[in-house]
Amino acid sequence: MRTDIRVVLLFVLVILPLGCFGCADLNGAIAQTAAWRDEAILARDGLSAEIDSLSAQRSAADPNSTESQALDSAISIARAKRASLDAAIAHAQQVLNEAQQPSDALTQIAHGISAWVPAPAQGPLVLGAALIATLARSRQLKLSSASIINSISHVLERDDQFRASFTQHADTIRSIQTPTARRLVDQTLRKRVRAE
Repeated sequence: MRTDIRVVLLFVLVILPLGCFGCADLNGAIAQTAAWRDEAILARDGLSAEIDSLSAQRSAADPNSTESQALDSAISIARAKRASLDAAIAHAQQVLNEAQQPSDALTQIAHGISAWVPAPAQGPLVLGAALIATLARSRQLKLSSASIINSISHVLERDDQFRASFTQHADTIRSIQTPTARRLVDQTLRKRVRAE
């Protein structure tokens, strides 16, 4: 479900502007995308306030009541939505950064070509190139992370001393991982188990 929300938010924040500018030039397209990103930030802040309110209700409720269980469920759902919004907002910001200060060859080429195309096509051209560049970069980062995880898993299987030391410090390692890192580790290990 998180992936579905991210795809929708990414569509709203980045892809939708590509076809919606009519007469907007590159700066107008970037400004509109930034405004939509800001609206998503406001929605995320609203979810944070909702989570705080639900948490306050939860702490006042009887821990064994059905109301507490319903509140726990509502809090979990709101946190998942907020995490998805955080991811979409972060990706939209990466796209905006890439569009404004191109670091990828594709985006640099799109910037160079944009001066030669009509204003309505400039925004979609550069933002589209920035989106593709950031998606490719994210994919490469995910593949690299999975490779590291697989390497550690491989050593854990073959080195008893390393496994004992790793197990001894597992709680510390988990406590400093980001939620994304934890999710990547879990996904990679599940894929590995399925493959075996």
